[in-house]
Amino acid sequence: MADKILVVEDEADIRKLIAYHLNQERFRVLEAENGEDALDLVHKETPRLIVLDLMLPSLSGLEFCKIIRQSAETAQTPILMLTAKAGEADRVVGLELGADDYITKPFAPGRWWPGSRPCCGGASLRFPPAWPTSTRKDP
Repeated sequence: MADKILVVEDEADIRKLIAYHLNQERFRVLEAENGEDALDLVHKETPRLIVLDLMLPSLSGLEFCKIIRQSAETAQTPILMLTAKAGEADRVVGLELGADDYITKPFAPGRWWPGSRPCCGGASLRFPPAWPTSTRKDP
């Protein structure tokens, strides 16, 4: 079974774009448009990776990240923050609160792909048996 990746993004177009690219790599994609729904999915589905926007309705990405890091069950789940907050101070805060990596918008989908990010385990992400290798083309 392929690894599950949770995409938490309130902008539907961006969330669908990310999900599309992850689906092309045969990952099982879970989607949430806010932090509260994302917390429910984390506890029900146990994703292998979380792609997280910072500016979310109801529960911010930073608050979500803190909650995930405080739970023994989820503390080791890699979190890749994907956000419009591009300042160095924002990056530092995100990483200090528990993000494993920080990518700013706009982004090129091929450049942020989780398998190429050190935080995401690269080769340790599992593809389904029918898809043993990546179909991704390096830019």
